[in-house]
Parts: sequence; structure tokens; C-alpha cells
Amino acid sequence: MNADSDALPETTDVLVIGAGFGGLAAALKLSELGARVVLCEALNYPGGCASTFTRGGYRFEAGATLFSGLGVGQLFRGWIDRYDLDVEVDWLDPVVEIRTPAGRFLVPAERERLVELLSNAPGAPKEAVVKFFERQRAVADVIWALMDRPELIPPFGLRAWWSHTLRLKRYLPLLPLMGRSLDSVVREHALEDHAALDLYLRSLCQITVQCPPSEAEAPFALATMDYYFRGT
Repeated sequence: MNADSDALPETTDVLVIGAGFGGLAAALKLSELGARVVLCEALNYPGGCASTFTRGGYRFEAGATLFSGLGVGQLFRGWIDRYDLDVEVDWLDPVVEIRTPAGRFLVPAERERLVELLSNAPGAPKEAVVKFFERQRAVADVIWALMDRPELIPPFGLRAWWSHTLRLKRYLPLLPLMGRSLDSVVREHALEDHAALDLYLRSLCQITVQCPPSEAEAPFALATMDYYFRGT
């Protein structure tokens, strides 16, 4: 509801501020769990950074936004199907176009095509690129599977601790990366001079973890490299 509305209920369990996709998801999930939820939005329509606004007769995008969770079995796709929402998904390919003074870099919709593109860049060490992305995928598979199960995210209960104990072997690819930056992993694979990969990683980190690769925690930064290819 709009923040200026006088239709607020007298009692509520949860107040969600902001009707971006995160706020919408939180409000809907909490409602499904039985909570009385109030969702407040300062604008006249939801969408957050994915919405538009008008000033002086001109329309503007509120921000550069990617909307994820639309793949089969993912969060928003489940709600679209469950509630028969009037939403049509039209996949982008390329997903993102990165523009610099030196030219353009197109991020394709399939991970394998991105690896091929970066492997075949002028002067690129092809074997090192392939090994880097093999490692990246192993990390992404662990973390994306973890995030699909909110009960395994802190705060932990006894059942969560037991589940993590059973999954310890899966976490082994993460151990050498703890406390390290994404930049350090790139250097380990001798890819610090790969200009196209550097541009891709800088852009990706700003969109997802919102810091440069030198500050991005390696496990999460490597996982977000799959962001474009998992229902986005």
C-alpha cells in the first residue's frame, strides 16, 4: 500500500518497507506462512529499482536492475505458476551489454558461451580460463543449492546443524577460498591481465555484491558469476 494510505490495519506482525522485488518476495512469503503483513511503498507502484518514474513529462528508469528467480523451480517462477499471475517471461540474449570507451562486451545467456567467448579473446590463456570457470562452477553449485534452503541459513536450529554436518563434504571447494578476495583467485589462475575477464568481473561485482573484485569475498563473488544463468 502507499505510505500515505490511511487504510493501515490496527495490528500487524511484520512491516515491510519498500515494494521492490525483495520487499514483495518477503511480504508474500511471510503472508503464506500466516503472518499479518503490511507492505509500504513511497511510490504509487511497486518495482523498486526496476520501476520507472516521470519528471517534467519525461520517463526515467529508476536503476539498472536484473530480476532473478524466474527459472523452473525458482522462487518467483513458483509464485507466478501458483497464483496464475499474468506475467510473461521473455529471456534476454545477451543478458547484459557492458559499454566502455574501448568498446562493448556482450554477456550471453548461456554460461558455456561466456567461457568460450573469454577463452577465445585475443591473447587469452585458454586453459587457465577454462580451469578458472570449472572452479567457479563448483563453488556456485554449492552456494546456490544452500541459498535454495533458507532453513540452512543463520540463525541455526539443531536440525540445520545436523543438515550442515551431513553436507560437509560438499563444502570442501569453499574452504581454500575463505577470507580471500575474488582478485586473489583471479591472480592464482594467472588471469589478472585478461582485460575482457577483468571488465566482466568488475561489472558483475558492482551489480551483485556492489564492491570491486578486490573487496568481494571469493566464495560469494564466484557464486554470483552464475547470476546471469540461473533464472535471470
